[in-house]
Amino acid sequence: MNKRIMSLLMSSIICYSMFGTAFAATTDSSFGEEGDIVQIETEDGVDSLIELGPGGSLSDEDKEYIESLGDGVSVGGDKIERPSRPSPNPTPKPDPEPDDKDDDDDDDDRSGGGGASSKYKPINNQNQTPTPNTPDKANQGWRTPSYYDVPTTEWYHNAVLYVSEQGMMAGNNGYFSPNDRLTRGMMAQILYNIEKTPGAGTASFPDVTSSDWFANAAAWASAQGFMSGYSNGRFGPNDPITREQLAAILFRYSSTKGYNVSASAELSTFPDNAATSDWAVSAMRWAVGTGLLSGKTGVAGTRLDPTGTATRAEVAQILMNFGTKIAQ
Repeated sequence: MNKRIMSLLMSSIICYSMFGTAFAATTDSSFGEEGDIVQIETEDGVDSLIELGPGGSLSDEDKEYIESLGDGVSVGGDKIERPSRPSPNPTPKPDPEPDDKDDDDDDDDRSGGGGASSKYKPINNQNQTPTPNTPDKANQGWRTPSYYDVPTTEWYHNAVLYVSEQGMMAGNNGYFSPNDRLTRGMMAQILYNIEKTPGAGTASFPDVTSSDWFANAAAWASAQGFMSGYSNGRFGPNDPITREQLAAILFRYSSTKGYNVSASAELSTFPDNAATSDWAVSAMRWAVGTGLLSGKTGVAGTRLDPTGTATRAEVAQILMNFGTKIAQ
């Protein structure tokens, strides 16, 4: 009996040792080049995507995660080359000028913000690589997209899908960049997209060249009176848009389109309401009254934060609210 027990024990030790050696050999291997995206697969199929470290190896954190998945785990499969990431927005100049009554910016309507997405991102819509939303054939509608950085568990997932399917916003090489700040140039392009890229206007700005991707949109938005430049004549395309600027833009756009702009909320309930620029008061009352903008809850209480900025995810949520509640 004792011999049998000892035999089983020795077999277990040998199996464990073999598994440990195999696991170490697997996770210490090189699976490609640094920055490549590879798959972690379990017996149930693809679990998630992971980015390779120096020399195409896995980090200690990655190894611990893979080990936690249990038996039947493999790494690699069909390597997914990392697409080139969109370049970050240029750092805005610190307060180049105070906001003028003609200065139009936009900001978020969501209190707080989206949390950081998980390091191990699930593959959206069961695709190995994100799908673009841009049509690839004539007369084809916008397609349902997926993005590396928009997991289905994030609060902004549905809003990102909505603005993508409606052709309002688009990603870049598989990334939506939800946590990047939305700029004035981006907002001009969004309005331009909503109107199905109408002809360009005649306005010109010293900081907008004809080769800029937002050039036609900026000229058109200015000609329509939805957006305008600063008092020095510049458009500020790379400046982050503010909450009061966004409210003003959508208010002017709604008025032109004949949407209901009668809603008006009292701003005095917010402790920082006095920070709202005079030219933006009516637009902010409307935006709060319709629910496009809401207060931000923090240590200092619920703030209106009229000069605060907005992320692309936050603006996507605002645009979905605008499209489903106002633009009817």
